[in-house]
Amino acid sequence: MKTQLILIIFVVVAALTGCNINVKEQKMVIHVGYQSVTAQTWGALIVKNQGLFEQYLQKIIPDTPFSIEWHDELSGAIINNNMLSGKYQIGIMGDMPLLINGYTSQIQPKYKSELISFDGKGEKGKNQAILVKSGSSISRIEDLKGKTVSVPIGSSAHRMLLKILRDYEILQDVIIIHQDINIGISSLESGKVDALAAWAPYPKLLEGNKVARVLVDGSESGSDYLAGVVVNKKWAKQNEKIVIAFIQSLLDAHEFIKDSPEKAATIFAEESGFPETITSQEVANITWDITIREQDKETLRSGLQFLSNIQKMKPYDLNSFIETKYYRAAIKQAGKEGR
Repeated sequence: MKTQLILIIFVVVAALTGCNINVKEQKMVIHVGYQSVTAQTWGALIVKNQGLFEQYLQKIIPDTPFSIEWHDELSGAIINNNMLSGKYQIGIMGDMPLLINGYTSQIQPKYKSELISFDGKGEKGKNQAILVKSGSSISRIEDLKGKTVSVPIGSSAHRMLLKILRDYEILQDVIIIHQDINIGISSLESGKVDALAAWAPYPKLLEGNKVARVLVDGSESGSDYLAGVVVNKKWAKQNEKIVIAFIQSLLDAHEFIKDSPEKAATIFAEESGFPETITSQEVANITWDITIREQDKETLRSGLQFLSNIQKMKPYDLNSFIETKYYRAAIKQAGKEGR
C-alpha cells in the first residue's frame, strides 16, 4: 500500500511539473500519401524503396519507436480527402490537387496545410500529351473539331488541353468530357472518345503498347507541370525535425536518380508496376528539383486562375500556403554533411 501511495504521489507531481514518465514511449506512426501512377511524384518511390526517411529518423529520434505507412493512391483527390480527415500527415501530388489542398486549408478552420517542396517538374508542359487511338484518321490538332476528348477535369492535363485548344482557336469546337485516367484509356481503346489528354507515364505507355499515338506534345502549351509535397501544418510545426528529415530524404532520392538513372528506373518499375522500358525514359524527362522558385510560383498562380475559371475553387493568397523553411534547412544540412 505504501509503495502504491508513493507511486501515485510521483505521478501527480510529474503531471504537475510537466515531466515525461512514460516507461515505454508511444510508437510514432507517420502516414504518407503518394501516387505511383504519376511519374513526377516518383521521387517518393525512391524514398520508400531505399528506406531513406527511416534512416534519417533513426538518427534524430533514436529512442522513439516509429513506423512509416505509405499509401499509394490513384489520385491527388484521394490523398487530399485523407489529409483533410487527419489520416495522412504528408501528401505528394500534382500541382492542381495540391492547389485544391491549399484552398481547403483556406476555407476549413480545422484544417491547415503547407506546400513545402516540389518533387518532379515538367518544364514548359513536358510529360503531358494529347493522344489519339492508333490508326485514327486524326493527324492534326485541327482535326479534333467536332470530336470528343477525355480528361480528368481540374487536372494539369486538362489545363494543358484547354491551353492548346485555345491557341489553335478550336476550343469551342471540341467536346471535353470528364473521366478518370483509367476510364479515359478504356474509352479511347473502345472508340467511345476520339482523344485523351494524359500525363506521364501514360503517353509513352500507350504508344509503347501500340494503343495510341501522341497527337500533340504537352510542351506546346508552354505551361510548366509541377508535383509537390504538402504537409499538415499543425503536425509539421510540432515535428519540424521530422519534416526536414523527409525533405532531406527526398533530396537524397533526387541525387540517387541523377547519379544512378538505371537503378532508379528499375526501382520505379518495381514500385509502380510500369514496364522498365517506360520508366527508364521518364528518368531523364523529369526535372528533379525540390526548390520552390519564383517561376514555379507564377505557374501555381496561373493554376489558381485556371481552377477558378472552371469553378473548382476561388483564388487565394498563394504565399500563405507556401513554406520554404523546411527545404532550405534540408539543403543547408545536406551541405554541412557534404552530400
